[in-house]
Amino acid sequence: MPTISINSSNGNQGPDLSQFDNDIIFSSLKRLYRRKKIRPLELNSKYGHYHSHPLSPCDFDSKSIVLLLGQYSVGKTRFIRHLLGRDFLGK
Repeated sequence: MPTISINSSNGNQGPDLSQFDNDIIFSSLKRLYRRKKIRPLELNSKYGHYHSHPLSPCDFDSKSIVLLLGQYSVGKTRFIRHLLGRDFLGK
């Protein structure tokens, strides 16, 4: 598996992450959370009682949601078009 170098060779852009397989990364993070380190610590310390409940498998498997907030006419739609590179449904 490729390693990430702190000092990137391509200027200020950071390391090239395109060579990594997202499925492997997410499954490793899920396994680390559920079985190895974080969830057992949350359960033993009753962290869910004071803050947020432990994560469920669907928290790892669901797609991300992004919320854009801003006043009228500040460029929210233009920003979405820029990210997508085209117009989108709803416009």
